[in-house]
Amino acid sequence: MTQDLSARRATIDDAARIAEIYNQGIRDRVATFETEPRTVDAIRGWFDLPYPIVVVEADGEVVAWAGTSSYRPRACYAGNAEFSVYVDRAWRGRGAGRVAMSALIEEARAAGYEKLVSRVFVENTASLRMLGKLGFRDVGVYKRHAMLDGVWRDVVIVERLLQDHDSEPEGALWQPDPATLDLWPELRAGLDIQIEKHFPEPGREPIRYDATVLQTSMPEPWVECRGIWTFDTVDVSGLVFERGGELREFFSPRHPFNVFAVYGASGDLNGWYANLTRTARLYRDGETLILAWPDLVLDVVMLPDGSYSLLDEDEIEATGLRETSPWLVDQMFSARDALLRMLEDGFFAVKR
Repeated sequence: MTQDLSARRATIDDAARIAEIYNQGIRDRVATFETEPRTVDAIRGWFDLPYPIVVVEADGEVVAWAGTSSYRPRACYAGNAEFSVYVDRAWRGRGAGRVAMSALIEEARAAGYEKLVSRVFVENTASLRMLGKLGFRDVGVYKRHAMLDGVWRDVVIVERLLQDHDSEPEGALWQPDPATLDLWPELRAGLDIQIEKHFPEPGREPIRYDATVLQTSMPEPWVECRGIWTFDTVDVSGLVFERGGELREFFSPRHPFNVFAVYGASGDLNGWYANLTRTARLYRDGETLILAWPDLVLDVVMLPDGSYSLLDEDEIEATGLRETSPWLVDQMFSARDALLRMLEDGFFAVKR
């Protein structure tokens, strides 16, 4: 029964009890590859680090704990945290582990972590069931992952995502749409498709236009398409889109921007226009593949001499995103910086 259990953030005064419960798990050989007992001083050192730790109490006594630690030292993994959960022998099977993990999930989410990960002995079916009920998924099995007491042991990799970016404006910029990734290999040279541009303004209808997939020298996952500018001639920061001019368009399911190489009606390169987007999506409309991309508010114009213009920064303020989703604004400017470096390095040079 769990109604007599309560969780709270751990303090350094809990170090002795945490060490005692941890050492039970080490001795019992059911939850960890560790073999050396933990000292109270070592546990106290955890509280000098920024990783959340929680304890579970019953009648004022700590009966379980759960904690986080660094997943990997590289900066790219800073959003992930490794987790551990240990329960006093007398309280195993009574819900204390679930209460501890529920509290740890909330603490890690509030601390800004994106994901909790760990490895569980394949024989530890009770822990795997408990974690499954809390939203963890089994990623796979590491065979013969490490040796414990002279025996190679298999472990199940588990993970749980913590942040709901899909409910935030525009979603996570760099996140591909897994439901459409299987369609991208169908974009073979010579295939006629339609491209669908979605506008950032609420209520404005998207536009579609015809394009053809080309044989390309671009590395995967980039796809190159050819379209024709059929609208009125316009000049955007010195880049002229001429009616009848050719567009070479570059899209990716894993990059939050696309690039148009813009040619005049005479065949001369007028420059490049780059749009900040979410990653491009594919879907079917009958027999036709539609490549859809949502236009955001930060764009880049680069002319053949290498000069460039950064467009629409003032519109960021009008969107209100700095107040509602500052993380998204940070991603947008970071993505634009990456895009500009690729343009300057000639990544989108067209071979005609």
